[in-house]
Amino acid sequence: MVSSRRRFLFSAAGLGLAGLGAWHLWPEQGLLNPCLGELPPQLAGHPLVREAFDGLDPAQVWDTHVHLLGVGDGDDAAGAAFNDGHGSWRWAFSAAQRWFFLNASCISGDAPVDRAYIAGLRGLAAALPAGNKLLLLALDAWHDENGNALPDRTHLFIGNDYCMAAARSAPQRFEWAASVHPYRNDALAELARVNYTGTRALKWLRSEQGIDSSLCRCDCFYQELASWPLS
Repeated sequence: MVSSRRRFLFSAAGLGLAGLGAWHLWPEQGLLNPCLGELPPQLAGHPLVREAFDGLDPAQVWDTHVHLLGVGDGDDAAGAAFNDGHGSWRWAFSAAQRWFFLNASCISGDAPVDRAYIAGLRGLAAALPAGNKLLLLALDAWHDENGNALPDRTHLFIGNDYCMAAARSAPQRFEWAASVHPYRNDALAELARVNYTGTRALKWLRSEQGIDSSLCRCDCFYQELASWPLS
């Protein structure tokens, strides 16, 4: 009994110390997005914000890392997907991740996610100085070595046409980056197509797409990329 009580006291003390340490790491604004609307004037007009653009041509300032979130509930149901791993060991983590994404995007549980997310991006972009642009990122599916897409292993999918359509919904604010898995049987044809349709870059996330970029099979892919114009 004494030993059990001692273990309990040690455990409680350890939790208390851990909680004290975590308190210092807790963000001042909390973890949840209060969704207060547009940036308040006192922040939008803050000297640090204004000075960040001093001497810069806003048209030459792009945010080149802007992710799209889609779950397939919009007009292009096949163009975007979020796999929460339901029924698998990672379901709890992925479901929590999706909830945080939606909260960060100020999307309520009943709102169509695909439309609401893009509309939210347009609203944020509209508050930037005229000429600023955001580069929206596509993300191809996981493919196996035979070139087959594997939806069960794909966490987030944003198709090239979906990403292009989102960018074209506000061309004064958005550009887009395609994503083409090098194992795809039509990889070279898709590279040529997205280049023709106006992609500004190519996005890979090797750990999320199952890409070994050192394989010889990728050499033709690189040669095609090297032929793209720089502008």
